[in-house]
Amino acid sequence: IADRITCSEETGRIFGLEPDHGALSQAKLQELIHPDDRQIQQRALSQALQGKRLYDVEYRIRRPDGDIRFVHVRDEIVYDGSSRPTCMFGAVQDITERKQREEEIRRHAARMQVLAEISRTLGEAGLDYGKGIGKTGSAKGT
Repeated sequence: IADRITCSEETGRIFGLEPDHGALSQAKLQELIHPDDRQIQQRALSQALQGKRLYDVEYRIRRPDGDIRFVHVRDEIVYDGSSRPTCMFGAVQDITERKQREEEIRRHAARMQVLAEISRTLGEAGLDYGKGIGKTGSAKGT
């Protein structure tokens, strides 16, 4: 596959590129992929080019303005008569809001788990808050 990536205006917008950005190289694309996710993207691309799986991957990008976005990329690979890949085409979707909501749900679930553990611990301790403070029946401890 040639080292030329042509993308739509919408894909360019997702990646934070100027409208007249022209074609991208693989090197420029790698610069836009978050450093921690470059290996994920490269592994998915390599496996897709070897015919082991579809190119269907999610990763973070760092736009030129520094904004971090999550994208889902799904591409089809076109092969020539010798079964060599000649080009890829597909779609890029900005999934940042979905990822943010998933993270909110994870944080909420973690808080609920902590509250459930506290409730269980209090229940096992046998504390009875319905009968007042302490066993003497008085808040002053008489």
